Amino acid sequence: MTLKATSLRILASVLLGLGLSACGAQSNTHERATTITVNIGRTGPLAQIPLDLAQSLGLFHQQGIQVLISQHPPSDIVIGPAGRRWPIYGVIGQGINGLVVSPEPDPGFRLAGLEQVPIAYPQSQPSLAWAFRGLMRTHAVRDTLLEPLGTEAIIRLWQAHHLAYVLVDAALWQRLHRTDPSATLLAVLSASMGPMPTVTVSGQNRSLPQFLAALNLSLWYLTTHRPKNILPLLPRRLRTPQTRLFIQLAERYQWYAASTVPTRQDYQRGVLFWRTLGVKWPDYYRAVDTRPSLVALSLTP
Repeated sequence: MTLKATSLRILASVLLGLGLSACGAQSNTHERATTITVNIGRTGPLAQIPLDLAQSLGLFHQQGIQVLISQHPPSDIVIGPAGRRWPIYGVIGQGINGLVVSPEPDPGFRLAGLEQVPIAYPQSQPSLAWAFRGLMRTHAVRDTLLEPLGTEAIIRLWQAHHLAYVLVDAALWQRLHRTDPSATLLAVLSASMGPMPTVTVSGQNRSLPQFLAALNLSLWYLTTHRPKNILPLLPRRLRTPQTRLFIQLAERYQWYAASTVPTRQDYQRGVLFWRTLGVKWPDYYRAVDTRPSLVALSLTP
């Protein structure tokens, strides 16, 4: 049995024991919860949604911890884009929130056919362009014509059908699709890359296994419940059509990890991918410590 299948079986057993439902979770009472601070980097909904869901379902409380989200370091635990901090103790995201879209259907579309073809992207999201270049190099395409534009300029040019291809995230894609329902999603970056760490957990705290155990349940919940059942559990600011679409895409293209255990196979895929852009990650056995995440799998009530 694979690690992914084992993780899912353990998580399913835990949830059955907890009596989780779409209405929430049964909570154990902890007289003295340990408080830990968590800093979230620029990870967008990939980190924010599972954290907020775990808070709402009382999953941190069940593990005897109280989590305080901090916007500024230092913090006990840091969640951020992969490749920024080591050692990695856990993984939350394994797919990139990046889409190639067009205002018109293109039945013969191939990513490799975008050589020397202008592609607009939001100038506020340089990481999208970075990931796209890496993906294209894996297809032996090096001459990419990415054009950074402001979001409003993209929307205006899109409405006028002056953009053939646009590289966007899920939120901008919904705005573009709303203005032009005939528009087409041509490619999802993560579908071509395969699973690899994109959002990771680092930092040290003695309650790290408990923190990861709560996230395991949150990730399981996200991948086994419909967006319409998840949205009411999130903070009001996240109860939006954009969040609903993001959850749908995350489930369809497996943007969330099956568990927080960082596997060697996925990490090595990340090593090979970023190497195409001259970015070197340390060796798995130096950069990853799976002990907290493996302990987290065994933390059942």
